Amino acid sequence: MRRIKIGLTLPVSYLADQASSPSALLWTEMFPTVSACLAELREWGVNSIEINELNPSTDPDLIEHAAEAILSSGLQITVHGWLPMGSSQEELIRLLAVVERSLRRSGHGEAIACTVHGHHASDPPDKMQATEWTIRDLASLVSMLADQDSLWVPALEVCRHKAGGPVGVTYGEVLDMADQVSQAELGVCWDVGHSQVNYVRFGHEPFPDQAFISRLIHTHIHDILPNGKTHGPLVKIDGYVRECLAMMQAGGYEGVYNLELYPIRWEGTPQERKDALRVSIGNLRTMLEG
Repeated sequence: MRRIKIGLTLPVSYLADQASSPSALLWTEMFPTVSACLAELREWGVNSIEINELNPSTDPDLIEHAAEAILSSGLQITVHGWLPMGSSQEELIRLLAVVERSLRRSGHGEAIACTVHGHHASDPPDKMQATEWTIRDLASLVSMLADQDSLWVPALEVCRHKAGGPVGVTYGEVLDMADQVSQAELGVCWDVGHSQVNYVRFGHEPFPDQAFISRLIHTHIHDILPNGKTHGPLVKIDGYVRECLAMMQAGGYEGVYNLELYPIRWEGTPQERKDALRVSIGNLRTMLEG
C-alpha cells in the first residue's frame, strides 16, 4: 500500500526566517521557530511542504533558505509559482532552479509539481485573449523546463470564479487549455476549495470527469469559511471535500494531498488557529484512510 502524502502550504518568507507579510507573521505566532514548526507538522502526519507567496521579485537566497529548511527536516517539497507573461519566463525558472539544486543535492530525482494559475481576464483585457496567452505561456514554460531536463512539471490550477480573476475556473476550461499544450509534461491541480465555491455560488459542475483526474498531479485542499471565504480549515470528515478525495483515490491519484490553509482568514487566537490546523491535518488523514 502506497504511503499517503499529506502536504501543507507555507509562505516562503516564514520558511526562510524572514516573515514580513501578515500571513507569514501569523505563522511565527503559531510556531515561533521554523524547525519546531516542521518537526511538529511531521508528528501530525505532514510529509510535504508547498512553498508559497513567490513573485518575480523574490530573492533566490530566500527560496534557497526555505528549501534547505524543508529538506533538513526530512520533508518533501512542492512549489506554488505563477505563470510568467510572454518573455519573462526566466523570473520563475531562476527560482525553480535554486530549489532544484537543493533537491538534487539531497538525492531527489523524481518529478515535482509547480502549480500555476491562468492569466487574469482583466490583464490582458478579455477572457479569450487571456486564454490564448495562457496556452502560449504554458507551452513556453513547459518547453524551457524540458530543455533543462528539469524535475519541475507545471500544474494548471482550477481557479476561483471572480470578476477579473484568472481563466480556468471550470474543469473543462483547465483541461482544454492543458490539452492545447502539445508537450506532455503538463498536469492539472484540483483546488477543492475553489471548485466547491464555484459549484455553490455559480452552479459549476461539482466534480470532474476521469479525463481531468487522469491529468491530476497536485491538489489544493481547503474548505469554505462561514463568511464564504475559501482556505478554511477542515472541521468535518464528511461532505464535499470527502467526496472529492474519494474520486481522486478511485481515479488512481498518487500525488500530494496538499492543504492550502490560510489561518490569517480564520477567527480566534494564534493557539486556536494552530489547533484548527492540527484538526485539519487529522481530518484529512481520517478521510483518506477511511
